[in-house]
Amino acid sequence: MYSVRTKDFKITCLPQNEILRYMRAGQSPSEEVLWASREGEARVLRAAVCRACWVRAEVEHISDERVKICGIEMKSRDLARRLDGCEEAFIFAATAGVGVDREIRLCATVSPLLSLACDAAGSALAEQLCDAFEKELMAEAQADGKQTVKRFSAGYGDFSLEYQRNIAALLSIAKNIGASLTDGVMMTPSKTVTAIVGVR
Repeated sequence: MYSVRTKDFKITCLPQNEILRYMRAGQSPSEEVLWASREGEARVLRAAVCRACWVRAEVEHISDERVKICGIEMKSRDLARRLDGCEEAFIFAATAGVGVDREIRLCATVSPLLSLACDAAGSALAEQLCDAFEKELMAEAQADGKQTVKRFSAGYGDFSLEYQRNIAALLSIAKNIGASLTDGVMMTPSKTVTAIVGVR
């Protein structure tokens, strides 16, 4: 049985260029779009409850396209390559919380542009959260004289989204971070990410 750890995070600001990129605002956004991006950031940061859960476990390489972690055998050449040389891995899930989805829906009844901005800010927040969390995992590995490799998520390359079912079950995400999976294997709240970070 693997011990699942949890942690709360507080993100206080988001890069405006990332919000605008998610909004697909182009090189010269209008004043209205710039206002919406700033307002979306403020609303999302107020609504967010950021939390992560994770395990650290041994990586077993079965072949050049299969790896096994925590009893989960995953077929993915891209993941196997990313974890090449790694003896351990962190498997994590992180969420910005249900309040962000609620804010996006609320703004949709007022302004499609503001709803778009909130959605973009939520995506930027999820990325910022994962970056902050990954730095902590890196520090933990470095304290053991090891280093981490960049996170890799289901849905990238040939790493099937279906493996989110295994990860969700392993981490008990409903209990630990208040997240769940839809029938289509998408995370809810929508600004929730799962990933694997190798340790070598």
